[in-house]
Amino acid sequence: MLPLINKPFELLSPGLGVPTDDIKLVFSWLLSYPLAALLKCIPDSRPDLKNIYVISASIFYLVGLFNLWAGLQTLFISSAGTYLIANTFRHSPFMPWIGFVFVMGHLSINQISRQLESNPADVDITGAQMVLVMKLSAFCWNVGGGVHPGEAE
Repeated sequence: MLPLINKPFELLSPGLGVPTDDIKLVFSWLLSYPLAALLKCIPDSRPDLKNIYVISASIFYLVGLFNLWAGLQTLFISSAGTYLIANTFRHSPFMPWIGFVFVMGHLSINQISRQLESNPADVDITGAQMVLVMKLSAFCWNVGGGVHPGEAE
């Protein structure tokens, strides 16, 4: 976490009687709207810049604001594992199912371990991971549909 960014939240926390991470969550939610407006300013003809912008904003939230290095690792494992599955099994009609089982299993393990830890005050990554499960599953189905177009009819 970046100390300069964390300091205002630490100062506000006692006065508001709210944990620092809860204030950060509200701040990140409010900051998302101007950041989304900036994303719209990047031309559609430059998907590389859009990708760099989105990845940079995500890393800022995860590491700079919440110090979720383990969360960044979790999202990377899901993404890299799905890419490897899609690349390795791309000619298999079962590839989308293998990818789905992988990301859903990874999410399940993280959610079960989160429940066993039983610390509701911690900010965790499983919310973002649930969204990533939907996106990575769709990615696998899109890759599978592109390789086996005749089977979709």
